[in-house]
Amino acid sequence: DKGSYTKINQAYFVGGPKQAVEALNRNLDLQIQDYMTFNWKAVANAIDVLGGVDIELTALEAQGLNGEIYTNAITKHTVYEGWNHLDGYDALQYARQRFIDSDWQRIERQRNVVSAAFDKVKTLSVFEWNNLLDTALPLVKTNFTKSEITSLLMDAPGFTNSEIEQMTIPAEGTYGSKKT
Repeated sequence: DKGSYTKINQAYFVGGPKQAVEALNRNLDLQIQDYMTFNWKAVANAIDVLGGVDIELTALEAQGLNGEIYTNAITKHTVYEGWNHLDGYDALQYARQRFIDSDWQRIERQRNVVSAAFDKVKTLSVFEWNNLLDTALPLVKTNFTKSEITSLLMDAPGFTNSEIEQMTIPAEGTYGSKKT
């Protein structure tokens, strides 16, 4: 049933981005009209185009990614506690890592990857921007028209001096627990 989703990602899975936007608007009293979504494969490919990203790993994260403790994600390359240079695949494994801590930390890992990639984007030349867009745009779903995307891309170099603001919904302190 269209109106009975219990999670936004379930709405996305069943009805795609349009259904997820409708669920967000209905449940959070928002008026989202435009959307652009991407999957993690797009992020991994983009990170490879960017030449990888630098991510600081905890000892627990490194142990999990090396297969020393149980997790769902193992890197192709050995990683260590502290700063590591990760390719797209390994950055994706880091972002998806579960079972070593909480979903809040997993979300933080996802944010770390996106932030590190955005920091790399800030340094791109026009040629590198073009290569990145050729790689990432085919993996993006949006309701923007081609002319709207073109207009946004013309403004993209100006965005590189911007800071990313992120938030998790529900915000901490605005939710409770439910026994099921």
